[in-house]
Amino acid sequence: MGSAWAEINVDALIFNVGVVRKRAPHSKVCAVVKANAYGHGLEEVVRALSPHVDAFAVAHCAEASRVRAVELEKPVWVFLGFRDQEELLQCVRERLTPVLSSDHQVACLRTIPGQAVSVVVEHDVGMGRLGLTNEEVEAALEFLSQQEHVHVEAVLGHFSASEDPDRTQTNRQQDRFLQANKPRLIDLSLANSAAILGQPESHLQWVRPGLMLYGVSPRNGETGSTVGLKPVINVFAQLGGIRWMEAGDTIGYGSTYVCEQRMRVGLVCFGYADGYPRKARSTGEVVVRDARARILGRVAMDSMMIDLTGIPDALPGDPVEVWGERLPVEEVAQKNSALAHQILTSLGPRVTRVFSP
Repeated sequence: MGSAWAEINVDALIFNVGVVRKRAPHSKVCAVVKANAYGHGLEEVVRALSPHVDAFAVAHCAEASRVRAVELEKPVWVFLGFRDQEELLQCVRERLTPVLSSDHQVACLRTIPGQAVSVVVEHDVGMGRLGLTNEEVEAALEFLSQQEHVHVEAVLGHFSASEDPDRTQTNRQQDRFLQANKPRLIDLSLANSAAILGQPESHLQWVRPGLMLYGVSPRNGETGSTVGLKPVINVFAQLGGIRWMEAGDTIGYGSTYVCEQRMRVGLVCFGYADGYPRKARSTGEVVVRDARARILGRVAMDSMMIDLTGIPDALPGDPVEVWGERLPVEEVAQKNSALAHQILTSLGPRVTRVFSP
């Protein structure tokens, strides 16, 4: 193991699926594992979740192939669909389920007569990225119903602000989606993590939990534990050297921190290359021997400096919690003007993932 590691609690991951099931008891669960399962480790997370969910979702075909290599049976939705004919044939060959979000993708299905493929149709309800309009969804479903080799698994929509306490926009998007699609005899999917937690009318036949699977709340001002989730990942780094610095000494690139008094300062072997946000002046903290320690100055590529003046028993080699049970990633994100999603998915390859039990 290197100087930084992430302990990933599989039991907590499975517990959080149970929370999803309790929140949406009548819905099937499509677990979102894109971006290396939000930084946790794609293959290991898929193996752990497979007995407990109904499908998986990723962004790209390359990610989907990695899921299919360890999950042989369950649907694997590809949110960005296929880019070209080659990826479409890959979807057919590996039994992946592309999400159709453009007329071009729909039209491409004419070119694979006799080769079975399942698809999901994306209805743009206000995200304004890709997705089909009401009329385009209607036309696509009519066309696809005439293709004997194509099975439409669901129609989905993406909320643009379901984590916002003001639900005006979310309610409007939900109404738009339901008015257009509820009359159809087809599965529907609308709810992401925030909607699973706060928008029960959107649960429908499929829910798509992402962040909440990993024990993190998508809503500002609360942590996963606030809504009954368990943190899945605890990130640690080794405490390197410790030294005393005098009043007036400066710390870090740009000399942005100036010691106001004599201080005991430690070096933590974790930097922005490992996934910690870099700011001109850090306002973050870490945990050493059950006590909070301030980060001093700018976080460097491979390390950060912390104030150990109030933790006299800290020694080189001690584990330092960068985020985890005692220091929620939501708090780290808030103090660094970032999103929890950003921090989790930025966890670098030098950080060894250790799965338990």
